[in-house]
Amino acid sequence: MSSVAATVVAVLAVALAVAAHTGVLHVRVVSSSSMEPALSAGDVLLTRAMPAGEAQVGEVVTLQRPTGDLVTHRIVANAPDPDEPKGWLVTMRGDANAVADPRPFPATEVEATVARIPHAGGVLRALAQPPAMQIAMVSALALVIASLMSPRTRSKGHTP
Repeated sequence: MSSVAATVVAVLAVALAVAAHTGVLHVRVVSSSSMEPALSAGDVLLTRAMPAGEAQVGEVVTLQRPTGDLVTHRIVANAPDPDEPKGWLVTMRGDANAVADPRPFPATEVEATVARIPHAGGVLRALAQPPAMQIAMVSALALVIASLMSPRTRSKGHTP
């Protein structure tokens, strides 16, 4: 990998880590096959918060169940909540499921899927462990510093 490519990868990794740490983006790992074939267990999703009223039927979103578990499914209906002025009732269904989820999710906000990284969940879980995360961040920083400090090559015939 060239130093430019390594720098780009390192900068993107650091930017993603900062976005996730500051809450601009959320990193979610798909834990079941309920969204096959669109999403597989072990895929990594990058999500961002958005008002539930802006979510459209057909979008894949992540919501929190009353139990605290996160669910990532496709919206099949979205209607204002008559009991909550700013709330919405979001009905979802996994693509691999024959029927919609049993009850609509009351929500003021959903996590919209921004990007998918197939099968990266295992790597992400390993990197989430404190020693691995520190090593990954130091390695990314070292790549950036090394690429900035490496001598530039010049084409033949060019004199300083």
